[in-house]
Amino acid sequence: VSVNFGTVTATSGSGATLSNDGTGTLTITGTEDQINAALDGLVYTPNDDFHTSGVVDDTISVTIDDLGNTGSGGALSDTQTATITVNPINDRPEATVGTVTVAAVGEDRQNGSGTSLTGLLSGNYDDTLDNQTANSGGDTETTLAFVAIVGSTDYTADQGTWQVSDGSGGWIDVPVGGLSASNALVVPADRDIRFVPEPNFHGTPGTLQVRLADGDTLPSSSTITASNGAGDLKDLSSEGGTDPTGRWSADAVTIDTSVSNENDPPTASNDVTLTAIDEDTTSPPGDTVSNLFSPVYDDETDNQTGITGGADASTAFGGIAIVGSAADPGTEGTWQYSTDNGTSWTDIPQGANDDTSAILLPTDAQLRFVPVENFNGTPGALSVRLADTPQTFSSSSDISAVVGDDDSRDTDIWSDPVDLDTLINPVNDPPGLVGTDNASTVN
Repeated sequence: VSVNFGTVTATSGSGATLSNDGTGTLTITGTEDQINAALDGLVYTPNDDFHTSGVVDDTISVTIDDLGNTGSGGALSDTQTATITVNPINDRPEATVGTVTVAAVGEDRQNGSGTSLTGLLSGNYDDTLDNQTANSGGDTETTLAFVAIVGSTDYTADQGTWQVSDGSGGWIDVPVGGLSASNALVVPADRDIRFVPEPNFHGTPGTLQVRLADGDTLPSSSTITASNGAGDLKDLSSEGGTDPTGRWSADAVTIDTSVSNENDPPTASNDVTLTAIDEDTTSPPGDTVSNLFSPVYDDETDNQTGITGGADASTAFGGIAIVGSAADPGTEGTWQYSTDNGTSWTDIPQGANDDTSAILLPTDAQLRFVPVENFNGTPGALSVRLADTPQTFSSSSDISAVVGDDDSRDTDIWSDPVDLDTLINPVNDPPGLVGTDNASTVN
């Protein structure tokens, strides 16, 4: 007894001698009754995963040989054949365990177009067990049809939101917790996926774990219905099936992404005060830019390490831009700067705030206020922006295009303006006699 694409197994206990039982070619030796008893209940088992859908059926051949034991004419034989149709059943697809990456999104980007799930995951999907053409069998292999989000790792709401497209121009938020194979967000594979970061977040958000389903339509297979929203979660065991003949892969693929940093402008916590000097001080020492402004400098918006997966792109204080001076040089005095450790000083002209002609000073430059004779009190303040990148001296620079906090650029290095104030302490001046030179007679 022989078959081409499987094995044959005789019934035990017949008394016949069995050779190669359970293989593709079985020989049964015995009496007529013994042989018939062994054949009664003969079991054909196709090779693993083999089926004949759309191709020629397997053939079973039975050759009878009397070995010349009866009659005359020596050994005589006869052969009969029949076909065996092997109906296909679905083999669940395989998912290559690993990580696939959605392209990085920029910080504060809220409207990304998304990445095709099919394009992202097809390289990890394999349904070739249903394709038996290499073994002369049929082919019921299908392409990736559905994706089920069954879990997440280190995914938190303060990072942002994973989303999948809903097929109607909108997006479905992926829940940050509670996902499993029995509580999965199921979407067709032709949908898109994206990550929408929370404002100012950058770094590595949490990952998603997904299982993959084939497109099998055999009568024995279960259908799959996509989730219609974040609250419509599915049990995969009843939506396609999770056993070896089900439609869902046993293993999961991890999806990750990253959020690239966009520089956020620094902030200054308060206005700054230069140490007071006395009235009529003609050469005050002043102080360095670093000593004056470092205590109020803050770049914490670029430090997202307080959030799981957040990165730190904060930088040290880099210098200032002087954008205005309210001091009246005729009645109060003049603000001055030095870039050579106080050897020489340059007057800062009075003027309203103007980012188009800013004076840029590094952190080791110095500032001071020189009052006019007899002035005391609080002079007009110097208006200053703080930088989060190192500055080199410039007597006039246009920084107007890079102030503020514009999501479309990475050059927002300047804080909002803060005031540098000071105080001129009064000093007693000798009195003067005001009157007439003419003599007077007092009685």
